[in-house]
Amino acid sequence: MTELVVIEFEKPLAKVVEGIAEAERISATFGTHFRALRAELAVAMGVGPNDPGKARAVRLVLKNIRCAAENDRKALKEGSLRTGKAIDGANALLLHLLAPAEEAMREIEEAEERREAARKLALINERSALLTPFCDPRHFALGDMPPEQFAGLLAGQRAAHEASVAAAAKAKADAEQAERDKAAAEDRDKAERNRLWLEGKAARDALAAEQQKAAAERAEAQRKIDSANAEAARLRREQEARDQTERNRVATEQRRAAAAAAAPDAEKLGDWMLAVAAMPRPEMQTDAGRAAFDEIMSRFNRFFEQSMVAVDALTGEK
Repeated sequence: MTELVVIEFEKPLAKVVEGIAEAERISATFGTHFRALRAELAVAMGVGPNDPGKARAVRLVLKNIRCAAENDRKALKEGSLRTGKAIDGANALLLHLLAPAEEAMREIEEAEERREAARKLALINERSALLTPFCDPRHFALGDMPPEQFAGLLAGQRAAHEASVAAAAKAKADAEQAERDKAAAEDRDKAERNRLWLEGKAARDALAAEQQKAAAERAEAQRKIDSANAEAARLRREQEARDQTERNRVATEQRRAAAAAAAPDAEKLGDWMLAVAAMPRPEMQTDAGRAAFDEIMSRFNRFFEQSMVAVDALTGEK
């Protein structure tokens, strides 16, 4: 069950209507209802949970208080609404009479602002045209700058520009002079190199002539040495030829003597080899036998040829 307490409404109500023009009237009207509510809440606190009849009677009284308060609220607010409408109407009438004059004054004011803006823009354009040859005019507040300050700025920028142009011209002249000096130095260096090269070439040519003369002298000396060596070699060859002829004669006589002495043995060996070669050959009955016999005969023929060479060598024949 909801807990009920006896309310104290005076201070909260005073706080609610504080500063309101109708505060006294509102407090008086709703004070009656608060007092009736306080009296009825005291009665309601005595209603038990098993007393619905008394609870209904109290509820109906509370309902009557609520409805009466609602009617008073509407009545009080209706007057406030009419007052609000009257206030709005008076203000609208005031605005209707005031607006044309305010707009006219605004137009005059803004026209002056537009003229001032146009004047500043023309001044900025004029001053920008004067400054542009010397610097970027966007870095300066030209529209708000006093004439004396702008004159000083223009003079300073012109002087700085002229100094920069003069410095650039001097730098260009210095660079051109440096290029000329460099070209002259290079010409001198080239002439000196040519002179040194010519002197070196003359020295090299002289040295080459001396070396060529020395080479010719060495070649002549070598030719004489080669001629003497060739003559000595010819004499050695002729002597060696005579010596070799004598050696060959002696060797031939020796071989002939040896061959004459070995002739009987060589004849005997030759006859024996011929006798071996003349021996009758057997007849083979199989392919394997014939192949073996052919291999033996091939080897025998090689042996016979080599043996006859040895017999010929015995007599010195080739």
